[in-house]
Amino acid sequence: MRLARVRCSICDKIWKEPSQRMREGKTCSKTCSSIKGYLGGDRKETGIELKLQALLAEMSIEFVTQKPVLGVTIADLFVYPNVAIFADGKYWHHSTADQENKDRSITMKLKKAGYVVLRLEEDEINKNIDEVRKKVTYAYSCRRIEKKL
Repeated sequence: MRLARVRCSICDKIWKEPSQRMREGKTCSKTCSSIKGYLGGDRKETGIELKLQALLAEMSIEFVTQKPVLGVTIADLFVYPNVAIFADGKYWHHSTADQENKDRSITMKLKKAGYVVLRLEEDEINKNIDEVRKKVTYAYSCRRIEKKL
């Protein structure tokens, strides 16, 4: 008997053996399932995310919004092939030590996997856009560029 191969809709992991999770939601883990639920909701972008989008557009940098990355998190803005930008609002990202540790852990996982991670705080985006522009320019220059022969 040949087993079906199914791909997770979030992280692209391939199952070789059928599982209940696979049959129900086509995600490989609870993390991927929660990301899928988050993306399927009626989420609106925050003011700081909109400011970053305007900045990247002004800088002629192509990006996508709300991109799942490694099945670990969702980048607020993503520049191909490997730049993840996060707009960290005060309320969600600096209210508890647990959240700060979670953000640090996600950042380390992404960097270890070869991503350029840029975390920008709400005050920085609202009050010092020139410094944000410099950081975005630097992160953009560090992206992995595929060489064509």
